[in-house]
Amino acid sequence: MLLLEAGSLGGGASGACAGRAQICEGPRGAHMDLVLAGLARLEALEAELDAPFEWRRLGNLVLIEHERHWQPWVEQIAYLQQRGVMAAMLDPADLAAAEPLLRGDRFRGAAWCLEGHLNPLKLIRAYAVAARRLGARLRPHTPATGFQVTGGRVTGVKTAAGLLSAGAVLVTAGAWTGDLLAAAGGHLPVQFTHAEALISEPLPPLLHHHIGLADFYETIHTAERAVSIGVAQQMSGALLVTEAVQRTRTIHRTNSGWGIPALARDLLTKISSKPFDHEFIKEKIALTNAAFNIENGTELVDQISRSLLPYSAEKQPIYLLLKDGRKITLENSENQILSSYINQPNTKYILSFPREI
Repeated sequence: MLLLEAGSLGGGASGACAGRAQICEGPRGAHMDLVLAGLARLEALEAELDAPFEWRRLGNLVLIEHERHWQPWVEQIAYLQQRGVMAAMLDPADLAAAEPLLRGDRFRGAAWCLEGHLNPLKLIRAYAVAARRLGARLRPHTPATGFQVTGGRVTGVKTAAGLLSAGAVLVTAGAWTGDLLAAAGGHLPVQFTHAEALISEPLPPLLHHHIGLADFYETIHTAERAVSIGVAQQMSGALLVTEAVQRTRTIHRTNSGWGIPALARDLLTKISSKPFDHEFIKEKIALTNAAFNIENGTELVDQISRSLLPYSAEKQPIYLLLKDGRKITLENSENQILSSYINQPNTKYILSFPREI
């Protein structure tokens, strides 16, 4: 077997996913059969692949804000219990006990079930090592540029290094599959969205569950662009916060001017009851001062404080100062780490510092 990867292994959507072994929202019937079989397989997969990928059982909380979502989740939790999944409905008191940092005044309660979580990049690398051990050949940074078609069937894959003959070709390129199949005369109308997430630097233990919202799907699928928060703390301590989604006709890897600020806003105003404390901010200001050899980090933070939404990158550009003195806009800052903090209900402070600090 030969695997061609256009970039690095895990460099696409597979490595960028949240790493959640999702059970809670699973449809009933055959779909749930597959979900539970997959969960059982994951329990023993680290030993089978002989490589750790940070597998752990982790509870999932679906936060319920609106009354219309309560009864459907009562029924879903009852179904999960029938299938042998540990699951329960939590009232506000139970929710506060489960996650003390959540806003207790906003939610009717939550649906909880025991799921799993892993590091997707480490899982991909574990599969790659095992595949090579069993004789598979993996060629990263080798994009397919076309196909050889003989007698109505694909008999080879074209690359910059030449033609690779094949008895069978399997295309598993995710959002790029439609474009690849078109090169072989096929047609697969793949639709996709552009999603943005942010990840923090490692933090002390804050959360005990993966956390999402009951109206996630209706929020994401009924608007041209929308934000619905999902957050979990990785084993490294980093918080992964998802996701800001926008419909698009082209695949790209750039950040918008609205997505990351909107995620920060929703995380800190709708979800968190205790935003980053003043000592945390003071520490980051000190790091910024040291990195840029300045003494006015606090003034810089004050100067770019603003209500971020509605946010227009053209009308309200936020600039970041780089170490070499260049000034770039926030939406072009691919290698920056952003920490957001609320001091007043309608004011945010964005503090940026280079990744190497």
